[in-house]
Amino acid sequence: MSRLFLLAYTSSGLAGLIYQVCWTRLLTLYIGHTTAAASAVVAAFLGGLAVGAAAGGTFAMRLSPRRSLQTYAALEVAVAAIALIVPIALGALTPVLQWAYAESSPGALFPAVRLASCLLLVFIPAAALGATFPMAIRWLARGSDHQAQVGGLLYALNTTGAAVGALAAGFVLIPRVGLSGTTRVAMAASVLAAVCAWVVSRQGRDQGSGNRDQPPKNKDPRGWRCWCLGSQVSPHSCTRSRGRAF
Repeated sequence: MSRLFLLAYTSSGLAGLIYQVCWTRLLTLYIGHTTAAASAVVAAFLGGLAVGAAAGGTFAMRLSPRRSLQTYAALEVAVAAIALIVPIALGALTPVLQWAYAESSPGALFPAVRLASCLLLVFIPAAALGATFPMAIRWLARGSDHQAQVGGLLYALNTTGAAVGALAAGFVLIPRVGLSGTTRVAMAASVLAAVCAWVVSRQGRDQGSGNRDQPPKNKDPRGWRCWCLGSQVSPHSCTRSRGRAF
């Protein structure tokens, strides 16, 4: 079991919750601090995690362990790149939000535009974050007789990183370096995770790479989806608590 890879997945959890706190804070500055506004952001984030985990679980079954690790690295880089675009895209959507707000009172136009904006900006990077877990466990649990133990270790490390990220973002980073600086910290953590994963994939540790089509010993893909979705439980509780704070 590679310590470098465990560092990568801990960094991934750290980055994920920093992104979530930053995006929630950023979007509510534009769409309001009401419960409905915060709920729209959280729903988009959680929906992306769930869809990404389910899709990633199915896709990971078709990859060799080494290829799944490289895919994991690519997903982390993609999230970091999208994080650069989110503020720009939100600025471009500002006229649409202003128009919807002016035209919707007391109708449903602005809530609909608000939800669509959250889905557009948050859903895709959240889906990429959700897909990292099945890619990670596809590599780490290759040929293992202790998949539950391996999955539990990944979950524990990722959740620990997520908790540290949530605390650091809310209490240290945003007050000191602002939203942009905090987002850059998350991007650095994502890039670190990607680099670590890529280095591990190049070390020849993929013992099962010669058998591309061989899935893990748990051959029921529905079980993988449950694992992927269950891995998000603690991050979900953090996002719900964040939503209640508004």
